Amino acid sequence: MDKGNEITKIPIAYKLPPNMEIEAFPPEPEPKKSKPRPKTVERIKHEVGQAPSAVHWFGNQVCSIDIETSGPDPWLHEILQIAILPLTSDFKIRKNTIPFYINIMPEYPQLAAFGTTRKKMLEVMNNGFESEAAKDLLYKWVEKLHLPLAKDGTPKQIYPLGHNYTHDRAFMLKWLGYENYNEFFGPRILDSMTTAIYLNDRATFHGVGAPFSRVDLTWLAGFFNIDTFGRHDALVDTKITAELYRNLCQYGAF
Repeated sequence: MDKGNEITKIPIAYKLPPNMEIEAFPPEPEPKKSKPRPKTVERIKHEVGQAPSAVHWFGNQVCSIDIETSGPDPWLHEILQIAILPLTSDFKIRKNTIPFYINIMPEYPQLAAFGTTRKKMLEVMNNGFESEAAKDLLYKWVEKLHLPLAKDGTPKQIYPLGHNYTHDRAFMLKWLGYENYNEFFGPRILDSMTTAIYLNDRATFHGVGAPFSRVDLTWLAGFFNIDTFGRHDALVDTKITAELYRNLCQYGAF
């Protein structure tokens, strides 16, 4: 082909009449508006009884938990009484549920520690449930919480709140077994004793005296003027623990 007849490719700008403006690039399309996120928090509030500020619970249910035992050793002694108290996001008692609160007959009452009161032992022996029956009642109670479902279709879990819950957890694991415990109770633990110790450490770190000279439940409850009448009953102690943790959260906010 004759080079003189070749069509020379030249920029399009040179083909336009003078003084005619052209955009070098076409305008970018407007970004698509994202669909509104599902009202997960509202669903949680409806189904679990949490306020929107509890979104960090991810639909799980915080419950204050306390047990009374036949002694201090989880491998030798047994749970005599257990209470599980569902809470709202501001650590108040949920009004739309009843707590789990029962006595459990020990399989080996002769192994009870010396400090176990005769009154408590007689009460659980006369009015308590056998261990396996108590487990069944717990499973049915958890179902009635109507916890939201996770992505895999399994229900959300209970986040325990306790006072020195590490001690109680050892008894719970022995009673329920590792797999059953982890099915119903999540790995996140709220603890009023641990929180009080943290606040002491935080205060001293900032050059302020530690506010709490002791961290046992009775002393801390007295510090915040919380009524402790009926202590060493599992349900009473769950209420005290919840109120204490609520006060600790407010005390540490600055």
